[in-house]
Amino acid sequence: MNLRKTAVIYLRGIDLDDVLSFTRLRAILKKYVHRNNLLIVFDAEYQYQKNLKEKGIQEAQLSASDSHRLKAAITRDLGKTFAQKLSEELIPALSLTAYHLGIVKTSSNGEVAAIQAELIRKRFFGNTLPIFAAIGDQDVLLNPKNLAKIFSIGLKADYLIFISDRKDWLNQVRELNGKFLDPNQKTLTESESIVMKDNLSNEWFEDIESGFHALKNGVNRAFLTDLSNFEKLLQSQELVLMELIHN
Repeated sequence: MNLRKTAVIYLRGIDLDDVLSFTRLRAILKKYVHRNNLLIVFDAEYQYQKNLKEKGIQEAQLSASDSHRLKAAITRDLGKTFAQKLSEELIPALSLTAYHLGIVKTSSNGEVAAIQAELIRKRFFGNTLPIFAAIGDQDVLLNPKNLAKIFSIGLKADYLIFISDRKDWLNQVRELNGKFLDPNQKTLTESESIVMKDNLSNEWFEDIESGFHALKNGVNRAFLTDLSNFEKLLQSQELVLMELIHN
């Protein structure tokens, strides 16, 4: 009986930049990567904005092509650094771009058209932790959140997990639970999320919308959670804050 779970994980650059969060994440991955089929997609928006700030540059001062090149370079570097730091702990991480081996096919307008799910299963699952930078063919910058969603659908994943240890992001969950839901409630239905939409940040609601879209297209479970609950989920598959429930 195959007990391995397939999980697509979306990580934000701001969490990868935090030493404590990264250390916890690395420990969890080291413990569970050999027991599950894990795939990570990350964004590097935080690193991009940080780079501009350090240089004293406003994004509006850059041409579209210069901004694109800088963001692509920073995204690649973050993926390589992320994989290298995991490999130092003997985690079999591999930094990839979405167009590697033609894994992701993009349309003429730069949207993800299809993924080669079977290639991912055969080439990576079981012996490698693939870490995908959201860069398509000809350096097209893809939406990393959308890429994670499409990976989860194409792989018919058991879990799509949006993770963050940021206090402002997590506090929204707690505040919403106290205002709209039972404080102890660990689930969020689509109808409940629509009622709360005006009280959610765009970033948070994008996570929710992506999760519900994945559930409607074959993904088994979707979560918005922190690292502690992420580990509990991999450990025992129990209900953790905050699971999205399609209704």
